[in-house]
Amino acid sequence: NELKVNPPTGADLPNEFIEIKGTPSATLNSIYVISMDGNVGTDLGKAEHVFDLNGQTVGTNGLILIKSTTDGPTAAPGTTIFSSTALDVGSTKGLENDTSSYLVIYSPTNPIVLGTDYDSNDDGVLDLPAGAVVLDAVGWRDGGVTDLVYGGVTLTQTNGTPDVATRFPDNDTAFSATAWYNGDLLFGSVDPTEIQYDINPLFLSANFPAGGLLTPGDPNAPKPG
Repeated sequence: NELKVNPPTGADLPNEFIEIKGTPSATLNSIYVISMDGNVGTDLGKAEHVFDLNGQTVGTNGLILIKSTTDGPTAAPGTTIFSSTALDVGSTKGLENDTSSYLVIYSPTNPIVLGTDYDSNDDGVLDLPAGAVVLDAVGWRDGGVTDLVYGGVTLTQTNGTPDVATRFPDNDTAFSATAWYNGDLLFGSVDPTEIQYDINPLFLSANFPAGGLLTPGDPNAPKPG
C-alpha cells in the first residue's frame, strides 16, 4: 500500500517502512512480504528481506506497518505494527534503492526463506514453492534496461528511482502500475518529517496527484482528481 525505501536525509535505517493494506481485523495465514533483487550481475531473484506475517491481525483501519523495532514512523491508532530488526540501525542491508521488487506472497505449504534465489536461471520467472501465489507486486528499475522487475508492475519517473511509492486510496487493483504514484521526497532540512513529496515534476511519476503525501500508518491520500 505504501513504501519508503530511500529516506532523503541521513541513514536509511531505521526510517524505511512497508505498509500493507488488507481486510480490517482479518488474521493472515501464510502471507509473506519480500523484497527481491533485480540487478543483472548480482543475485537476481534473491529474497533480500522476508517479513513473515503469518498469524498477524490486520489493523482495524485495514493497515499493517512493517518498520524498525526502535524507531521509524509513528502510526495512527488502529494500525497493526509489525516490528522487524531487519530495519534497525546496524542491520546488514536496508531496503533496495536500485532495481528491486516488493511482493506479497501466499505460500501455504512451504515458507518463503530469506536469502533464497527464487529465479535460479535468471529468466525473470519466479521459481516459488509448490502452491505459492503472488498476490500483488510492485517494483522499479534504476536504469539498467536488462535488470528484472518481478511481478509485472514497474513504476517509473522522469529521473532516478523512487524514494517512495503510494497506492491511490480508491484503487485496490492488484498488479496495476496505474494504482500507484511515486517520486522523491524533500530533504529533511525542508521537511523534517520526511513525508512531503518533492513536487518538481522531474522527480515524480507522470500520474502524480495534487496533494500527494506519504502517510505511514494512515489511510493514503489523495484521491486522483
